[in-house]
Amino acid sequence: MESHNGTPQPFAPGGHLATGLNILIAEDHAMVRAGLRSIIDQQDGMQVVAEVADGAATLATLENLDCGLVLLDLSLPPPSGSELVGMIRTRHPRLPVLVVSMHDSPQIVSVAMCAGANGYISKDREPDQLLMAIRQVATGGTWLEPDMMQAVLNANKDVPALSNRERQVLVLLASGNSNQEIARTLFISEKTVSTHKTNLMRKLNLNSIADLIRYVDEKRL
Repeated sequence: MESHNGTPQPFAPGGHLATGLNILIAEDHAMVRAGLRSIIDQQDGMQVVAEVADGAATLATLENLDCGLVLLDLSLPPPSGSELVGMIRTRHPRLPVLVVSMHDSPQIVSVAMCAGANGYISKDREPDQLLMAIRQVATGGTWLEPDMMQAVLNANKDVPALSNRERQVLVLLASGNSNQEIARTLFISEKTVSTHKTNLMRKLNLNSIADLIRYVDEKRL
């Protein structure tokens, strides 16, 4: 694993960073942030180094923070959801992101994971499960509970296979973003966005953006 500045960080036995795991909490409810901090700061080898309450602050803080993992709520003031996950993944490709959310819909979980999240855990889980998820994701693994994994597979069995980038473009298009806005968000060219858009229309057998929006709504993507 690497730190935000690219310096390799060794792991100690038991899945902890030898130098300590620095965690950013991105959550808009102060009481939830306090609860997460309390759980984490009681653990050896883990510490919360920053708390933010919206998507814009998350991105800005990550630019100047030596962070080993982001605990991310999907329901932040914008940018939020899978769009924010995708932006973090684009800007910080090796930074682990663990989504901690009140939403456990298979469609929401699926889109977040496809956007680049390394793990997804519901807020109603016990603290021990949260800590297990943090350790798993911080050491390069993926966290998705078996029942949630099966629900995601069932929900997506009738959806054509899309790449992570295609899913990102799909969600951004359905949210009303222009090709230029999507290109700026994902740090790709407008030509690349157009190519993904064409491929999406073909794979999903759609003819217009209106069809695409209806598709996303029907599939709860």
